[in-house]
Amino acid sequence: MSGLKILVISCYDLFPMTNGGLIRIGRLAEGLARSESIDSVTLTYPTFRAEAIGDVLDNVWLKPIRLTGSDQSRTKRLLLGMVRGIPPFATGTFYRSYESAIIELLKTQHFDRIQLEQTAAAAYLPAIRSTSKTPILFDLHDVETYRIRQMPLPRSRRSRIGRIFQRLDRLVVQHWEVQALSVASGVCVVSEQERERLLTLMPNTRAVVTVISNGVTLQPEASNLGGDTLIMVGSLYYDPNYEAGNWVAREVMPLVWARRPETHLLIAGAGPPELNVANFVFDKRIEVQLNVPYIRDIYQHATIALIGVQSGGGAALKLLEALMFGVPVVSTSFGVRGYEPVPPCFITDTAAKMAEQIVALLDNLSEQKRLAKQGRLFVEKNFTWDQLGNRLAEFHKALGDQSTPDTGA
Repeated sequence: MSGLKILVISCYDLFPMTNGGLIRIGRLAEGLARSESIDSVTLTYPTFRAEAIGDVLDNVWLKPIRLTGSDQSRTKRLLLGMVRGIPPFATGTFYRSYESAIIELLKTQHFDRIQLEQTAAAAYLPAIRSTSKTPILFDLHDVETYRIRQMPLPRSRRSRIGRIFQRLDRLVVQHWEVQALSVASGVCVVSEQERERLLTLMPNTRAVVTVISNGVTLQPEASNLGGDTLIMVGSLYYDPNYEAGNWVAREVMPLVWARRPETHLLIAGAGPPELNVANFVFDKRIEVQLNVPYIRDIYQHATIALIGVQSGGGAALKLLEALMFGVPVVSTSFGVRGYEPVPPCFITDTAAKMAEQIVALLDNLSEQKRLAKQGRLFVEKNFTWDQLGNRLAEFHKALGDQSTPDTGA
């Protein structure tokens, strides 16, 4: 089979691409469209902005759906989600006007495959299945059931009653995710670990499950080897990244300064203007830059990239990004999860060991250059979006002409 027409449905406004999940959706669709076996890729996404396209994806027809004002009420969406059995985590991206637009698109155009981006997009499944029996593929950044299990309890839920409600939430999400994925002909996950989790969650699934990792769009190297600047990159809207920044700033950096007092830490990523950065910037040697338009500008200052995440899901795209720019990486073991083979970087899980490895690397320029070269080759060989798009295209082809399983979901 060749010349497939694929509809990719995102329930998130893609632009600007400020986190790994959005980058994966956009760039994987772009890589998919470049495959010789794909005729066209239509990527839809919801937006409240008058000018919906804020970036360019080559060879992908972007069809932004302008949402009506009535969809802006989160309370209404939560109530509608309760009626339809949609968990709270997915109601935040469920819009009735977007649902109607998807139905109209499926009525007027033929597609050979429908690819839903992340579990939250399953909120649109009833509308899709009422209109089309086209085979459905899910692309998951992580298995939502396990991601939620790993997330720490919010302060508001640390009471006994709060913990009970949290467990109920997790059970609801698990039931909903299993029901949603049961209609899929295929499921992509970002790592072998996520694949094992999915098969544990759904041991009798009829869907074909494969691993399509995260990737990068290759750019020229940018670094400051031989310098004294450490960087941490990641969306600070995402709690695990915020917690990682706090941990590195307060636990790791004082140990580094004891031996290298001239070392600076630069934390960069998307974040709200009202973000409280006081947890990070308690020393003049720490700087936070929010919503940097060109992340390459940050890496040009980088001697070492730090990844301090200790919870969350998926696979850290920031790791590949740093290696692609030729910046040596020191990471927690959680930060490198999901990548095979193991990336060429230093891995440790304690503040003392991380500080020790940082100082040793700062003192050794030849080792910085060695890791930078190995990291760049590692990415070029395994993790470009074009390579991953070709793998995804082959997966779409391998699904054949089967229609969506009828499970009653």
